[in-house]
Amino acid sequence: INTASSTLTILAAGEINDLQVPVVRGTYPGVNGLRFILRSPSGTEVVLFSRNCGLTNSFNLGFDDDAPSAITCPPTSGGVHQPVEPLAAFNGEDAQGDWRLTVDVQDPGFGGGGSLDEWQLEFCSLVNTTEIGDNSQISIFPNPVKEALNIELTQPLANAAVITIYNAQGQVITTQAMAQQRDRLVIPTATLPSGVYLVSLLTDNQLFTKQFVRF
Repeated sequence: INTASSTLTILAAGEINDLQVPVVRGTYPGVNGLRFILRSPSGTEVVLFSRNCGLTNSFNLGFDDDAPSAITCPPTSGGVHQPVEPLAAFNGEDAQGDWRLTVDVQDPGFGGGGSLDEWQLEFCSLVNTTEIGDNSQISIFPNPVKEALNIELTQPLANAAVITIYNAQGQVITTQAMAQQRDRLVIPTATLPSGVYLVSLLTDNQLFTKQFVRF
């Protein structure tokens, strides 16, 4: 195949003022024949990586306009680098919608297939949240938790929501969608380090938050 693509759907609306791609990880026999392109819901496209790093057969790196250096080879250390084109092109756009990362094969490589195993998107935005929800409408258990955290609502969601878990430093640990008409979600926590976390549930017009402990 000439391309492989993966889509992340952002449910919350908000104007982007900073965006990073902290992880793009996969394999291909001849990384110097690849180009990575990120496309926003508005249709803006930014080239992150283009035909770099010789005959390396895997990639594991991230992209940030504020990274200290351009891409270094081999691109396998997990380090964050400056993209080929600036991610600032997305500033001012609405985050809501489908974001697509495309790995475009410019040269055929040396036989065999490849894979796009993982990619992540991080951004700062002004979220259009109109009110803080009544936290009595959401419950989480068990708390403290070890293996899995249950999130329950007193009534099914009228619209889809986004569940986000933050650590004590305010860093995003995981984000997961909760579909319309659902009233329960189970989030695995077995791999989380012990500590205090915040879980938020964001609908189109309300924000709910709860704190939990992973032991």
